[in-house]
Amino acid sequence: MVVLESNVGIVFIGIGISFIIKALFKFNLYKTQKSTHLKISKKKLSECESDFRSASFEFTKNSLKYIDKLRAVDIKWSAFKNYKIVASNLFLILEQEKGEILAIGQKEIGNEDFEKVIAFVKTKVNA
Repeated sequence: MVVLESNVGIVFIGIGISFIIKALFKFNLYKTQKSTHLKISKKKLSECESDFRSASFEFTKNSLKYIDKLRAVDIKWSAFKNYKIVASNLFLILEQEKGEILAIGQKEIGNEDFEKVIAFVKTKVNA
């Protein structure tokens, strides 16, 4: 009877060791997949940042033109519902409920040009 009980214990120890080994392999696989995912994500993020750095705004008498690598949009001034200036950023609001907002930062265009843009937008957008 004692021999039978000791064999059952060995079986359970063997099963436990096999689960530990399997868990270690899965953990190692998780670490490699996570690091690969983070490398790919950082690469894609840097590509997207460089795409948006080449965007430009053109302020005309009748409209605002926005041009980037993906699209070129000409928006009439009458389409803007409002504008807000928050923490050195100008937000031009098309439809706030849908999240259609254009943002221009003071750091992006400089202090002097930022003041000119704000003065121009105040004349064009009814707040």
